[in-house]
Amino acid sequence: ASGDLQAAVLRSLDLMLGFYGFERTAKGIRPGADFEAWSRRWATPGNHNHLRLSRIVQSLALLGRVEESRMLRHACLDAARALGPDRISARTVEVWRSL
Repeated sequence: ASGDLQAAVLRSLDLMLGFYGFERTAKGIRPGADFEAWSRRWATPGNHNHLRLSRIVQSLALLGRVEESRMLRHACLDAARALGPDRISARTVEVWRSL
């Protein structure tokens, strides 16, 4: 509930979103201008970052950032559809859908 801690969560989220090529805007979380370049680093079959994204989605919800959790989940699923199963496996998509 601490305002300082909630602000820190959002700063951390923005940092991680940048690593994945996403950005948080007033309308939600979406791929940034350099998404394709960043996604080549993590959107590969079996990449450990898929699990990391799952944990971020779960952590946001546990920390009271339910809307951001929902937006990131949807952004991940949209990215999986756009990038295709050669980049993000059906199993990963199942996990993201279940969150």
